[in-house]
Amino acid sequence: MKTLVIYTSKYGATEKYAKWIAEELQADIKEGKNVSSDTLQGYDRIIFGGGMYAGSINGIDIITKNESILLGKDLVIFSVGLLDGSKTENQPGLQESMERNLKKEILEHAKVFHLQGALEYNKLSFSHKMMMNMMRKIIAKKPAEEQNESDRAIVNMKQNPVDFANKKNLKPLLDVCK
Repeated sequence: MKTLVIYTSKYGATEKYAKWIAEELQADIKEGKNVSSDTLQGYDRIIFGGGMYAGSINGIDIITKNESILLGKDLVIFSVGLLDGSKTENQPGLQESMERNLKKEILEHAKVFHLQGALEYNKLSFSHKMMMNMMRKIIAKKPAEEQNESDRAIVNMKQNPVDFANKKNLKPLLDVCK
């Protein structure tokens, strides 16, 4: 099956995952800004990845603008963010974000995954720093025993960069592609 991995990455974690996927599946890989409708036509499987910021998936318009083409293909979509998508407590919120980003037809057709990414405060854009500082203030008010791994990463983000990106996180995604 001829496969194309498409990614949009602001800070690097999504790109890292996309490269690992392409390597594992021996697929072509392109940055989202270099993909057109014509590009999509030449592939049987499309794998798209974008970073999730405040519930929006970076570059998702590649999917939404090409729905008619993609509904005829094997489609895999992954988002990347601080939340651990394998944890049950995070799944409802991640599902809500996917539903806000994608039409029902695409969600029913695609295989969807969320992968845990990275956070390096000094690399964030000004607007992302502002947003993360607001989140930090809210999370810091929670008792320490109620904070999860992502919460602790946000509370300590200025002193301790974190990188949860790991090849092992790709196993469920790769399993549906093999």
